Amino acid sequence: MMEMSGSYGLTRIGLFVSAKIGNFGASGGANLASTYKTLPTSTAGSMTDKSASVPRPAQSSAIMTANLGVDYNFSTNELIVAGAAYFSTPDGSLHGSYANNKVGNVDMYFSANSWYIYVGKPATPLSLSFQKGTFTGSATAYLVTGSSLPSPFQNGGSGLGFAYDLRGGTGMMRGSIFYAELNFNMGLKFLLQKNVYCANVRQTKDWYATLSVYFSASGRAGVRVGGSDYDLAQATVSANLNAGGMDPLYFNGTLSFYARILCNNLTIWYPETNCWWGGWHNTVLHCSTSWKSYTTEVCLYKGGGSIDISLGTKCN
Repeated sequence: MMEMSGSYGLTRIGLFVSAKIGNFGASGGANLASTYKTLPTSTAGSMTDKSASVPRPAQSSAIMTANLGVDYNFSTNELIVAGAAYFSTPDGSLHGSYANNKVGNVDMYFSANSWYIYVGKPATPLSLSFQKGTFTGSATAYLVTGSSLPSPFQNGGSGLGFAYDLRGGTGMMRGSIFYAELNFNMGLKFLLQKNVYCANVRQTKDWYATLSVYFSASGRAGVRVGGSDYDLAQATVSANLNAGGMDPLYFNGTLSFYARILCNNLTIWYPETNCWWGGWHNTVLHCSTSWKSYTTEVCLYKGGGSIDISLGTKCN
């Protein structure tokens, strides 16, 4: 689509594309002709809101749909690109995590003085979810770069940031009298940004990078007897690495674990006797005995530990 000025000069041009993979039934697909009747009339707002002026069609019945809108304004020399992706397998076990199976957005903006490329954002990353039987999982990721980064990063500084997070679990798996369950989470976050102010050292750094890597897993296994579950073993392990630099240089690493093996409650019964004087002038001794119980946990092994290493000064 094109927009002409009163003197018949070309002021704006727009292009809208929708690509699909999968079911192309008559009801599938967005009606681009009705969705994009006119170009957006304004790109007002903050720089990180520019791509909001380019509409994105809704998801169709296709397995995967990718929509892309491009708007170039000749009078202001602004290029705005806005895209959205939707995905779902036929059985729905793997799909986009947002409404209508949306995976996420791609936003780009270019002008003479500023620019950005956002493939997802920290608040709304690209996201996929999985569920098959008792197995569940999710994956999220984003990549942002430009002369201004979105919230929650510090304002006013250009840079590059990316991250991913992967997590999943088996749910409770049962077979015969045995059961087991496993969960895990791993991810990475990286940020390189200009003009970062470190309040603790009262300095503004031209460029500063931070990195965070993490992993954790937990599981348990046991037997089911008489309608009750009895854990034979439980374990949790986690590792975290955080670093920053170059000035000030900072490093912190933590490794921890905890385990319980063959733990069960042991109940001990013991007699308790109470005596008191009564009768004529309190000359008769009366006694009664009752049984009391004490419950404690007995384990073949129960415990854990951690290792923590820190070097340097963190920029806060």
